[in-house]
Amino acid sequence: MKILPQKKTFSTDDLKAKVEMGKSSLSRLSSIDGTPMTPWLMCKPVRCSKGGPAISFPFYLSGQPQDCGVPGFGLICRSNTTMIKLPSHGELVVKSISYRDRELDLLDPGNCVQEVFLNLNLSHTPFMYYYSLKSYNYINCSKPVVPRKYSSPEIPCLSGPGYHVYSVRNSPSSVAVNQYRSSSCRLVKTVEIPFPYSPYLSDSSFGLRLNWESTGSCKTCTGIGNRGGEGGLLINQTTTALSITIVILFTMATVIWVKIHKYMEQDENAVNAEKLLDDGKSRTIIAG
Repeated sequence: MKILPQKKTFSTDDLKAKVEMGKSSLSRLSSIDGTPMTPWLMCKPVRCSKGGPAISFPFYLSGQPQDCGVPGFGLICRSNTTMIKLPSHGELVVKSISYRDRELDLLDPGNCVQEVFLNLNLSHTPFMYYYSLKSYNYINCSKPVVPRKYSSPEIPCLSGPGYHVYSVRNSPSSVAVNQYRSSSCRLVKTVEIPFPYSPYLSDSSFGLRLNWESTGSCKTCTGIGNRGGEGGLLINQTTTALSITIVILFTMATVIWVKIHKYMEQDENAVNAEKLLDDGKSRTIIAG
């Protein structure tokens, strides 16, 4: 009896070779204009909590690969709260991040934004105040200043028994500045801040909005996810994403095809074995 010829079999090494070929194709396609995208593309957005802001390029979370973000944009998860640690001050709560507008809204966990203004130094960070700045003097007086028309209200979170702190516009001709020039008051610091203290404004967040310059080569980026626009997806990455999907599907199809081929091969071998057995029985009967 004629036995059907066996088809070519695929070993485990053959399967590995095809998978590696798929990975190689993925690597070649994962670039735009010759610039590798792998570090950014593989960094998925994360959150410290369900309702927390999405953390994506240029921001990165402590513990993620270094290439997931840009130095100075590191964030921390602390008790399911998104935090950022800024030089000269410490940790602030990240309320929201707008990647499209490159804006960062912060909250002071100490509920004293004027203390943040007094100590925060953004010159060594990638951030800047969103609102325009004006020069103010922080003045410490041993006695309360009698309220007048041009007086600045005392800052409660910076004041205490025996010391009373005020923020006064820094201008030589200012009536308010002249009012605090006495032996009981001394200048603490002159800083540029967005707003002076007001009892009518939130003392934890008002004025704590920062922004940053573009950190990538892309100037027209929207959405959330990858390199080039502060959490944005490059407009011309659509083609690349489609290509990557095709490569992944090709790799999966290859694996499935090899498995089906092996199954069919085993089934065919079983049929051939059965035919051999029948042929042997026939020969035995004839010989008998």
